Amino acid sequence: MISVKYFVLYLLLINKTQSDSIINDNDLINALLLALKFYSENIFNVNLDAAIGLRIANDQLTSQLNSMICSNNLTNIVLSMINFNDHLINLIIESETNTHPYYLRQLLSILQRGTFSKLVPFTTFSANVFYSTKSVKCSSTFIEKRSDQCLHQLFITSHQCELNIPCMIYMSNYTNTCRYSLTHQILYFIVVTSPFSACNNYVQKQFKQVFGYSIEMALEQMLNQMLVESTNIADNQFNESDRDLFLEQVAFGLMLGKADFFQPAWLQEIISWQHHEGCYGNDTVIQARREEKIMANYCLSHRTSVAIVALAEMLRYRISFLCRSVTFSYV
Repeated sequence: MISVKYFVLYLLLINKTQSDSIINDNDLINALLLALKFYSENIFNVNLDAAIGLRIANDQLTSQLNSMICSNNLTNIVLSMINFNDHLINLIIESETNTHPYYLRQLLSILQRGTFSKLVPFTTFSANVFYSTKSVKCSSTFIEKRSDQCLHQLFITSHQCELNIPCMIYMSNYTNTCRYSLTHQILYFIVVTSPFSACNNYVQKQFKQVFGYSIEMALEQMLNQMLVESTNIADNQFNESDRDLFLEQVAFGLMLGKADFFQPAWLQEIISWQHHEGCYGNDTVIQARREEKIMANYCLSHRTSVAIVALAEMLRYRISFLCRSVTFSYV
């Protein structure tokens, strides 16, 4: 049944979407579909990261599509992809119910439709703002394991706000943080300020009282620092050890509306990393990240998940150009 659904999706690509300049939208869509096909064929071998990535991709694409008037062809492709993703999410939840029921119960709330539906309009950094952070040194004492605990606390209390203030303060200390520490801090504020978060209004007030400025201002600085890192990774020819991180940076940067994270050369580079199975994986003997699930042929569940989000956000960005806006109020 899954393969038939994918075949229907693939048939939709026979009618090509409109592309411009050097951006090939068909390559982008095909890469996303191949990654979904990989998940569909390995549904009992992926971890919950897969479902979270699919939920982010679905919510973001759904919100973007609802705000635009697109060609029937593109609309049908994206809607079919969204329906297929929902099917995969349900299958992963069913599988995790049997294998990791306790962990699933803790994360189930963020897998509900709409959790990541907030759209941020695309803007770019000014050159002056961007280059002002070029000299920042990474010397933070930020501990990734503690950030995981703070994120976990958010996930399990999404229906009733039990905000851990020390966690909020810890996750807000972005001075000289870098790499995964920085992406985890950004993810923390994506989750806590979600319209579906019970802590949304409360954390906005608490943050302003503690720091004297808004979460939006803090995120602007974090994203600025993250863009510097992404640019450095690109300048250094995308080392294998940086690729998982780079995918997270592109995913969260575009999710928060920074068009600087969409560059045609970056898109082609990301597409080139995809294995023929459709997954994203480790192409060297470098040890995978600690929460990774290593699969056959060096495929990695977490990396494929963040690749799907990055590709979905790139598609969302392209939709904003390929389609016509309708009257829409950003939340």
